Amino acid sequence: MSEISTIQKTSLLKKLYLTFWSTSLIIFFIGIPYRNQPDENIDINFVDTYYVIAFFQLTTFFALFYFLIGFGYWLVNRLKGRLNKILLFVHAIIMLGSFIAILIIWNVIDEYDILRNTAFLISLTLMLFIAQPIYVINLMLGLFNWRKDRKAKF
Repeated sequence: MSEISTIQKTSLLKKLYLTFWSTSLIIFFIGIPYRNQPDENIDINFVDTYYVIAFFQLTTFFALFYFLIGFGYWLVNRLKGRLNKILLFVHAIIMLGSFIAILIIWNVIDEYDILRNTAFLISLTLMLFIAQPIYVINLMLGLFNWRKDRKAKF
């Protein structure tokens, strides 16, 4: 029983790039209906600066962002790199959890812009300043942790 769960865990960790690619597609498809609506903006108030970003541009940016993360994991998988499972798990939880939190908060909280802005900025801060350094460190460890018996397959 424990052997099966270990096999499933390792295959899930090796196929994590599919999760990021599917999240990328979901984000892109969320933004498609807003591509011809210039009035659909996201207003973000950060300290004394007020940012207005078109919803379609923001979703396109995040779709590309998640796709590139998945590409990095795919590349390490193809090069037979060994990623640190703890760093991989923490990065995936922060990135996917932030995406889910933004979706829920943006759809549930409609009238309180301060709460929406705060939640968005906290999620963005977690993604950029905690999850992304973990991602880069893990990719570098995975790519440069070479073994003699490992060969890349393309």
